[in-house]
Amino acid sequence: MMTIQSGSASTAFRSTALIVAAFLLAFAASLSASGSLVRRTEAGGAPTALTMSPFTNIQPAGSDIELGIHVENVTDFGSYQLDIAYDPNVLQFERWENASFLVATGREQSCQDPSFPSPGIVVLACSTVDQGGSQGPNGSGSIGELTFNTTCSGQSMITFRNSSL
Repeated sequence: MMTIQSGSASTAFRSTALIVAAFLLAFAASLSASGSLVRRTEAGGAPTALTMSPFTNIQPAGSDIELGIHVENVTDFGSYQLDIAYDPNVLQFERWENASFLVATGREQSCQDPSFPSPGIVVLACSTVDQGGSQGPNGSGSIGELTFNTTCSGQSMITFRNSSL
């Protein structure tokens, strides 16, 4: 979840959008101590997580906001679908740029153009094709950068919905 809001304590902040990100995608259903939803792995395994960064970012209305999307503790990572919800009265989707982590082991990537099933929802999807027995990457890395434009001062939540890795 990410929150966009304008400051109202002083005039200097009236045209500023404050980004506060507390995010994550729930896979199975447990809540970690940091407040992030994660998928638990077998006994002793680290939890798999999907996160956005930076945690806090202050931008004036009309500015671009760039958010890195990261995966943590994945095994044989081969695809993702991210359904991201936001308030279209405050934010406008600008672009999605894939990073190289998904294809780090040499697999061929096939990505769909961003789709918008309804106002305030963007769906981002990408998968890889096995090239002669190669597995997807393990570990943690960036899967892309999401850019919104702040159309006005205001508040918006940004959340992962029905997303999968």
